Amino acid sequence: MTKFMLATLLLFAAGCSSDNAEPAKVVMDATPPNVTASATLPPAQMSRVKPIVTIEDGPTRGKIYSYQLNQQKFVSNSAPLVKGSLVTNSYMSSSGVLKGSFVVVSSAQVESLSTDYHIEKIAEDTFRLVPITANANLYSLYTALLKSQALSLVEIEIDYSAPLASQIK
Repeated sequence: MTKFMLATLLLFAAGCSSDNAEPAKVVMDATPPNVTASATLPPAQMSRVKPIVTIEDGPTRGKIYSYQLNQQKFVSNSAPLVKGSLVTNSYMSSSGVLKGSFVVVSSAQVESLSTDYHIEKIAEDTFRLVPITANANLYSLYTALLKSQALSLVEIEIDYSAPLASQIK
């Protein structure tokens, strides 16, 4: 049995060695792709809102904007975000379309927001806010609502069931 093991070991060792072995060549490109990134964070938003990050990847691709919405990271090719903008949830890898409205929870009165929003009560202390201005910048409205101390929860409405434009033929 030991002769068999020694013979097997000898065959493996002889098969793995070569008199004409060449050293491996490693080629590394020292020039990384042209990637630039910028971030802006207003001081007033540091506690509740994360910044928009603009990433430009090469000359052939467009800009990709990263947004912190509903406590999750979303990316979009749109800036500013308006009703109908396509956003993709980075964590769930699912895409949806912005509905152009917000759902807020508040035990206080929200009538003070009626100058900027149509207000619809949808449950106890829960309201849907639809901006009066057409094509409003939804991200700036969202960040302004997050700053409000009267609102305990603010979420932008995203429709995940809408067919994507690339799927419609």
